Amino acid sequence: MSKKTVPSFPFDAVSPKAWKQQIQYELSGEDYNSVMIKQTEEGIKVKPFYTEEDLPSYKSFNKNSAIATNKLDLPANGFLISFEIYANNSEMAQKKALWCVEKGCEKLVFLVQENIESPEVLLSQIPAHIHVHLLLQKPTSLQVQSFSAYLNAKNNVLWRCSLDPLTHFFVRGNWWTSETQDLDLLSLLTNKIQLPILTIDGRIFQSAGANMSHQLAHVLSHFTAYAVLLSESKLLSKIEKVYIQLHLGNNFLMEISKIKAFDLLWASLCKTFNIDLPYSICAEGATIDKTLYSNNTNSIRNSTQLLSAVLGGAHELICSPYDRIHKKSHSYSDRLAINQALILKHECHFEGLYNPLSGSFAIEKLAYELAHKALDVYKSTEAKGGILAGFKNHDIQHQIQIQYKKSLEKLQKGTASLIGANYLPKREKLTFEKYPFIKQQQRKTLIPPLISKRYAMEWEQKISPDSHENR
Repeated sequence: MSKKTVPSFPFDAVSPKAWKQQIQYELSGEDYNSVMIKQTEEGIKVKPFYTEEDLPSYKSFNKNSAIATNKLDLPANGFLISFEIYANNSEMAQKKALWCVEKGCEKLVFLVQENIESPEVLLSQIPAHIHVHLLLQKPTSLQVQSFSAYLNAKNNVLWRCSLDPLTHFFVRGNWWTSETQDLDLLSLLTNKIQLPILTIDGRIFQSAGANMSHQLAHVLSHFTAYAVLLSESKLLSKIEKVYIQLHLGNNFLMEISKIKAFDLLWASLCKTFNIDLPYSICAEGATIDKTLYSNNTNSIRNSTQLLSAVLGGAHELICSPYDRIHKKSHSYSDRLAINQALILKHECHFEGLYNPLSGSFAIEKLAYELAHKALDVYKSTEAKGGILAGFKNHDIQHQIQIQYKKSLEKLQKGTASLIGANYLPKREKLTFEKYPFIKQQQRKTLIPPLISKRYAMEWEQKISPDSHENR
């Protein structure tokens, strides 16, 4: 058909005022603002529709914008499918890793414990084309030097090693050894290894109950603390990449906006520090909204959370089993978790997709507002001495606890719903291999640690009052 014969269907432009009037008419007398406008924990008002007039003044998310310049380029086949493996025994961890590769994983994240002094056995049969991230959980100087020497000899750009002493401090309340020695290990690894990277694990902030703006702000402050440390020893310029690990929750639109907001914040941070450092978002489904007695719902939650990560532009999906709350790792749920990412990548054809939401009025507006909220929190934290000072004076823990209680109160009052908790609760027959609630441990810590929580715990303990820590 020639261009001359192609019929045209011109549409008259509809103003935002006309859209609002039509919605108001359909509401049959109900108030537009109270019914249609939703407000997030940060105070951001989410409207039922967005138009070009809502766009902020900065450039949109596209290939030429400053937002995308510091993000790691996606591989030719799109995002990576990764799996975390607890490595306390080299042979067992290697066996699990090879199983993950066989099932379709493209990246392996080894959580290396202190008793593994060398990665030689751990990595001996791992294919060279598989991405490997060795995250040292309780390192020593001997372990750092051993791992550095091995990876330098292999010279595989896909095999990396890092450690994250600040996350350990935030979660455990104590350092591995001491503040000085632990941070010195970070400098030692950066100096010794040929391709040093930084890992910023921001998942604990959402797990503990922080809202989105605080999650983003604390991740930036976390990186700033490392950047200042490495700048003092003139090692920051050696860093090749930064890996940002985030949890994504159930608020589909806002979680996509959260990743886009981080793009904006990172571009601003790099401009402030006068650095050009690539980063990647490693996204995982959140645990805070998972329920014990609704495993099928947990699988659906994982799927939508991974989808929001893909649409937001995450570089890597961390596959997590739906029943990890109460069961140890096993092949069925692990395979299902990997399959969820494989379906998104290959059957939904997201593997070659680049920035699918470019030009979305809603995403760009919400991301911009969320970035501004996060920037205010970040500036406040830095003005008070940074994230480490914020944890030492208990200010950050207090803020996060307040935010958690606000979200929990919404569920308790019924103004928000969570299937398996305040909505459609039911008891299923489960086998407990792990204690699914908060463990009470009597130990001395330097700071109150961040504790992973779940909103559903209160209702679950009412459903199953006989559950206790020793069962």
